[in-house]
Amino acid sequence: METLTLARYILETCLMNYEFIDVKDSMLASSSLLLALIMKGVVFPWSKTLEYYSGYSKEDIFDLTHRVHEYMSDVPSHLKTIKAKYSHK
Repeated sequence: METLTLARYILETCLMNYEFIDVKDSMLASSSLLLALIMKGVVFPWSKTLEYYSGYSKEDIFDLTHRVHEYMSDVPSHLKTIKAKYSHK
């Protein structure tokens, strides 16, 4: 469940950035999930099952995942509400 929550946080944060406005929602969601899986240390993060249900291969979302990672490395401070929404204490 932690991985899914992390993926949702990444996705919602990216939706607030105009850089990703031209990206298909399903592709952005897939990239967010892949990044969350990698961050959680999953050894083979993009399985055939995920490829089948998402409709994207790892190669399809590779570049976008790197863009998302770069954006998440320096999230603007004005997105505090999203961070607070997903921080569980």
